[in-house]
Amino acid sequence: MKNIISYFPVLTATTLFAFSSARAADWTLYYDEPAVGSPAQSITVQWPTAVGSEREGGYWYTGSERTSETSMKGWLSDYENDNFTFGTPTGRETASGTVYDSILLYLDSDTTFGSLTFLGNGWDNSARIYAQNHNITINSDLIKDQVSKNAFINNVNVLTVKNDIDIRGANFSVVGNQILVGGNLISTAGSSGIFLELNGLPESDSGGISMQNPNMIIGGYVDNVTINSKSINADSYYCIGGLTNNAAIRRMAPGSAASDDHISYFVLTNAQDYSTNGASSEVNNNVWTPTSGKMSIIMNGTASQSFTSASMQFQGGLQIISGALKINFNQDGNSYNYKRDAAKLIDVTFVTRDGGSTRTAFSHGNLEMLGGAFSSTDSSSSYGAFRLANIIYSSGTISLRLESETQFDSLDLTSYYNRVADSTSGNEVITYERVNGGTISLSDGAAAGTKVTFEFSGNILDWLLDYEDGSFDINGGKGAKIVSWDAENKTALSASDFAGNWITQGDDYMPVFTVADDGLYVRYTVVPEPAEVAAILGALALAAAALHRRNRN
Repeated sequence: MKNIISYFPVLTATTLFAFSSARAADWTLYYDEPAVGSPAQSITVQWPTAVGSEREGGYWYTGSERTSETSMKGWLSDYENDNFTFGTPTGRETASGTVYDSILLYLDSDTTFGSLTFLGNGWDNSARIYAQNHNITINSDLIKDQVSKNAFINNVNVLTVKNDIDIRGANFSVVGNQILVGGNLISTAGSSGIFLELNGLPESDSGGISMQNPNMIIGGYVDNVTINSKSINADSYYCIGGLTNNAAIRRMAPGSAASDDHISYFVLTNAQDYSTNGASSEVNNNVWTPTSGKMSIIMNGTASQSFTSASMQFQGGLQIISGALKINFNQDGNSYNYKRDAAKLIDVTFVTRDGGSTRTAFSHGNLEMLGGAFSSTDSSSSYGAFRLANIIYSSGTISLRLESETQFDSLDLTSYYNRVADSTSGNEVITYERVNGGTISLSDGAAAGTKVTFEFSGNILDWLLDYEDGSFDINGGKGAKIVSWDAENKTALSASDFAGNWITQGDDYMPVFTVADDGLYVRYTVVPEPAEVAAILGALALAAAALHRRNRN
């Protein structure tokens, strides 16, 4: 993952926009329906400078009656506080069945609506705006209503929605440069999706897209909506105030066989705690390759975000700047696979060893600790070994639950294998490709004396307490293995480079770390009494003095 600077403001609806609450009228688009029995058609409607004039195939009306008295004619100076609705909410019967017309609304300038509602039940193009690279501003809500399969805004420069985007039903798609939402991205009618193909503003317009100037800002939260990012030939950034219920984030590959090794960064700026069970992933319905784009999660809030799903299929890494990110460590290896060819004849799964059959998750990329906290989610089913490429530490806390010998959190940096099942020849040929593991290290900018800091919780003293009487034998007396690596990737850090929390239960107990060839271990031991410490220090001093005399002689 790229080293992104640590400053990014926590944005909320109140800091993004000043709302407009006035509402003058509700307008619905009327168009002349095609002749009875004619097939589905695309109805083109222009949004001319004289808003709503009776031309270009349609006009706007208010109320329940479409008459000359209720239609909008000529210039309407106050429409920026009005609600506009367009689409095809009902179909037409033809000899071949019910058909739905497509309404194509063309804009010829920057346009502001009070609120905007898309209607329609059709599968394709039931309601679409062609923005012609102009800006669209909506002073209240944007709603995709009915059970329309799709609704679209195409070629918008900047789409600004000062309240909420409510996607009711299926999907809503936006193609353009930037989306700014002051409120929430929600679905009040079951889970929905928003498909974004956002390319970013030209350098000359706003300094280009970056973490400080993201493709999307959602000042509030995302609820029951999946954000599907599809950016081409550029990194993209999505600033979100949190995900809740079944909200999810996804990176879409740029094409059925395209190669584009860019990253969609989802920056979580939670100002309050949220949790989602949505399955977040890098996906493509046709073919997926390791260079078809990746997804990364950056935690940069003041509260926590939890991902409870056992299917978090992303490879672009994690960066913790502030706040707390919690992910289900118990990832279901059976959920991890992809196709390498458009014909779907080369299937790749992931296993723990060459020739083996034990499924595992692929690496989620580097974990970069710049602050904040990283941990597993809180449920009893989320204990597991979360697979990463490397751990690069500068600041912050890695929190692990050490409940028992069979229930504890850990991090896995070991090698694994791509199991490639190739059926292109007509017979299935199995090969195994090694994916090298990584290690844990301090970042180049880490302060002198920095220690990789853990926070341990659970029934630690029931199973990890070493009384040093020879009876403690968990992993040969080393304790719980909390980070695994291959011997060739053994960390260059020593045990003194790690720190953990003390536990007080009558006496004080402190963690003792062991750096072994296969990983990092921890056990707990009682903190010596001051007199014992003094005796130990005295013995060490006497030994040092004796050694000094011997060397002098």
